[in-house]
Amino acid sequence: MNPFFEACAILDKKSLISAAKKYHDNEQNKISVRSQIYNPFELNSSIAIIPVRGPLVKYSSWYISYEEISGMIDKALSEGVKKIIMAFDTPGGLVNGCDDLSKKIYDLRDKIEIIGHVSGYAASAGYYLASACSKLYKTHSSAVGSIGTILSVIDDTKFWEDFGIMEYTFLSKASPKKNPDPASKEGSAQIQSWVDQWGDQFVSAVARNRNTSTENVLKNFGQGDIIIGPEAVTLGMVDGIMTLDELINQITNEGGSMAGNNTPDAKHTDADLEAAQKKAADEALAAERKRGTEIRANTIPGNEKLAQEAIDKGTSLSDFLIQQTAAVKVHREEELKKVESDAGKIPRINAMESEMSEEDKLSAMIAGRTK
Repeated sequence: MNPFFEACAILDKKSLISAAKKYHDNEQNKISVRSQIYNPFELNSSIAIIPVRGPLVKYSSWYISYEEISGMIDKALSEGVKKIIMAFDTPGGLVNGCDDLSKKIYDLRDKIEIIGHVSGYAASAGYYLASACSKLYKTHSSAVGSIGTILSVIDDTKFWEDFGIMEYTFLSKASPKKNPDPASKEGSAQIQSWVDQWGDQFVSAVARNRNTSTENVLKNFGQGDIIIGPEAVTLGMVDGIMTLDELINQITNEGGSMAGNNTPDAKHTDADLEAAQKKAADEALAAERKRGTEIRANTIPGNEKLAQEAIDKGTSLSDFLIQQTAAVKVHREEELKKVESDAGKIPRINAMESEMSEEDKLSAMIAGRTK
């Protein structure tokens, strides 16, 4: 049993799986996502839109990362934009890295107006970030909240025991709490304390970001639930309801420049765009080749079809290994049943033959009933 999975601030596991599938559907989609991640879309020379979409992780991957969001903010600032719109549609993500980015967004409020907009979800880690914006708006049907932290532990000991694999863990005497057992009362309490501490940090950050008290957040900000519709405005979780287009029009009209004009800044040439797309495509292709090579290298003979299906479907190496292990187990069980069945037939055939006359045996052989 291994409790050291990443702690998550995410709406639920189904949201993570659904969002993950969206980014693995096909190669073109992957390339498009990567190009969005590396380059904030500039509405004009003074306003930038930064997309925050899908599951959130700390480092660069097929999902958008806190590292990349931070980089997009830095890029927008380096180009001298006056306002930033962060467009959210995310179920949340990992705890690791989330608080650092939320604090960065909050601290930048004194230097530049960062406006958040939610179309879909800004749940859990997504709201952790969105609440840090100078102002936060949402569409009528979108959801915000899901404040809190979750950590799941999978007990896989029985699974490995079925294969005859036993794990023994040895800890140094100075570290008795290094590997708590979730099944024990003490271990469960220790792990729960981690989740509670991360949850308390989350609540404190939201209270700071929304200029309210932790007591108000704990009482009125959903207690882990999502808030849909105008109620989020009443509770103080967002500042208003409008579409992204309405927000853009309002901001551009206030700025007095390029109202209604969504043409990217002219200094980004077609050649620059082609180069960025080629780079993203090359990276996506290299990553895909590496995934296929790793799956083939770890394929047990007889599972080639399963491996090819995994490659075609975009299955990760770790998920393929789990599928392959299960397939091998099923195959072995079927083979064992077949051997046991064949073994059970031998004495019955011998007993039958012992009671048959030579003439009957000859007739049976001709009829094909026995060998």
